[in-house]
Amino acid sequence: MVVRTAWLASLVVAAAAQSCPSAIDGSITTLGGDGSLVLKDLGVEFAVTLDANKTEGFTVSVTGDAIGNKLAIEGTEVSGILKFKEATRRSPEADAPGRSKKCEPEFPCYGRATIVVSDPTGMCEDATWDFTPMVHMRHAPLVPLVVSATLGPITRDPIITLVVSGWLTRCMLVGDGWLASLRYLDTDLLETLRGSYSSIFLFAIMISGVTGGAIKSGGAKAIGQAIGRLVRNSFLAQVAVYAAGFVFFIDDYSNTVIVGSTLRVITDTMRLSREKLSFLVDCTASPIASVMPLSTWIGYEVSLIKDEIERIGYDREAAYTLFIMSIVYRFYSWFMLIFVAGIIVLGRDFGPMYFAEKRARETGVLAVGDADKADLVPEDLKPDPKKPMRVFNAAVPFSLFILLFFPLLFYSGAKQASWGGVGWNVGSRTIIGNADSWQTLYWTCGMILVTQIVMYAVQYSKKWGGCLLEPGQSITAFIAGTGTMYSGMVALIVAFAFAENIKELLIADYLVDALGDSIEVQTLPAITFCLCAVYAFATGTSWGTMAVFFQPALALAVYIYRDKGDKPDKDLDTQRFTDIIVRTIAAILGGATWGDHCSFVSDTTILSATSSGCPLWSHYLTQMPYALISGAMSILFGFLPGGAGAPPVLCIFIGVIVQPLLILCMSSIPGVGGTVPVYGPGVGLVDGGVTANFLTLSKASDVDTEDAVAVKLEVVEKQPVDDDDEVAFVDDNAKEGEGP
Repeated sequence: MVVRTAWLASLVVAAAAQSCPSAIDGSITTLGGDGSLVLKDLGVEFAVTLDANKTEGFTVSVTGDAIGNKLAIEGTEVSGILKFKEATRRSPEADAPGRSKKCEPEFPCYGRATIVVSDPTGMCEDATWDFTPMVHMRHAPLVPLVVSATLGPITRDPIITLVVSGWLTRCMLVGDGWLASLRYLDTDLLETLRGSYSSIFLFAIMISGVTGGAIKSGGAKAIGQAIGRLVRNSFLAQVAVYAAGFVFFIDDYSNTVIVGSTLRVITDTMRLSREKLSFLVDCTASPIASVMPLSTWIGYEVSLIKDEIERIGYDREAAYTLFIMSIVYRFYSWFMLIFVAGIIVLGRDFGPMYFAEKRARETGVLAVGDADKADLVPEDLKPDPKKPMRVFNAAVPFSLFILLFFPLLFYSGAKQASWGGVGWNVGSRTIIGNADSWQTLYWTCGMILVTQIVMYAVQYSKKWGGCLLEPGQSITAFIAGTGTMYSGMVALIVAFAFAENIKELLIADYLVDALGDSIEVQTLPAITFCLCAVYAFATGTSWGTMAVFFQPALALAVYIYRDKGDKPDKDLDTQRFTDIIVRTIAAILGGATWGDHCSFVSDTTILSATSSGCPLWSHYLTQMPYALISGAMSILFGFLPGGAGAPPVLCIFIGVIVQPLLILCMSSIPGVGGTVPVYGPGVGLVDGGVTANFLTLSKASDVDTEDAVAVKLEVVEKQPVDDDDEVAFVDDNAKEGEGP
């Protein structure tokens, strides 16, 4: 099988009817030229244009360390495929006097291919060209991926994992450890900050600043308290956490920090286990942010889509349009949200989560293990308790994000796009397709920040000692808010550097060569999902996974659609190919979200556990069975039928039916799961289940919930219950006979 690598050579041979030059006049330019990387036994296309009066009878051959396949001359075009058999030279200068021609075991090793164009009549001398690339073993692109997949669970640190993997990849590219270290520091990391990724960092800073202002003003806490006033038992506590995830949809980091920290006091009162809280927080972070048309994910994904569709030469739909079209195909996110809703409504759990929930309800032990109870909100962002906390101080900024973005997106496409507007006299789809989404996101965030500064300053009272927030305090809150993104941004920088390096190592070419002939259009989304899921699980980064896999996944899509088979369809700008890449894009994001959701080293997994006060290992163990089931369901009832052409809405509807049935089956297995009791401060424990959940609403209606929350059942550290030095966080007000 052959992989297209965009290696187009321009070869000039001046040939007249009566005379020919004795050598090639000019040079051949290639992607990288001499010293560039090729993989052993992996086909590399070349194309040569001859400038000659006659080419009839000319022949082309290849000598040296490569063999030529499909060599042909049509008119003045010479084409073929090179496959390097061996790397026989230690360096490109191996033929120089005194240099060894033997390829040593250590890299780099080089091969030489000589392309020969001959005139059998003898009128023209042979024209030759030598190409001397670095030759790696065919499976070399897998080495950094295997290393990162191995280091992730060992180090439990995505930054260390990605730095080592990125350096190793650069080392393989340049063939020298010392030079690799220098290039990694002065080129790879620097180019990440200079290039298109800088747009992502700027938007992340701006949106985290907006969130910081909402927290400092007390608005975020007021929303949590407003939700808490509606909570009367453990069933409604779960509903509240689930709903809060949709309120703070803009960013998964902010979502985990705000929801976990704000609602923990309420869920503790209702004896919801910390494991369940962290699960709900985690499941309403990335899955929700990934399916919302407005979030910190949008600009990043659109930029990746834009780069890849330009690379493959597709221009039927704009990147933003493809992004919107892919949302309904993001089956893992939809299936996980459906699964969580089913668990809550049915009042059932299974696996480790069932036993954690039973423990919390019946004994008041909210968490077992070394739980981190630290408050994740920085001191600079904590609201002044002397000043009022009003819901609209957070609701207005978040609402403006929705209200401003779409009108400004149309304005960008019609008038202000950096590449020129198309005017208002065209269709809305054309305007949106021409819009600059990054530009629009910057405008939106800037307007929201100005609104926050003014809105917080005009709320003035002498009782508070002045403004709710003075302009300087709002700016300070903005800066403090960006601090929540620092660790994530460092991880993104090294992830992007690794992604660019692994692309240079021809990971796309390798995957097309290894998988292209065995994958059909119908199975491409499911296989893409699995590849991305495994990688994200090992490395703990969803965005890094997307950066690595967008190029090879879309290269596979192009190969399967255009190059595979006897009668390939050469036109990419068709509805059929659009459907293929939309499903592939959705599968990349779905797999990245699943792996990030399940990984022990994922930043959102760690943040969810920490903000919820749950031991990380407990969160990991209780969440994993649920994520595995949702992932399997998304493959069986989402990506496979969706890849075969089934309507995505039908796939999601099937998930709505099948997942609750699966929950009922799994929770009915003795010793595995069951119904979890419902607890309310005013009524104590009552039987759980879907019917009981709703019946308990009336039983708890006479409870003064504000008083219940005010006399919150504090979570304290107690001495180890067993001899294993575990620490139990318990409900001090647990009824006699129910405590540990």
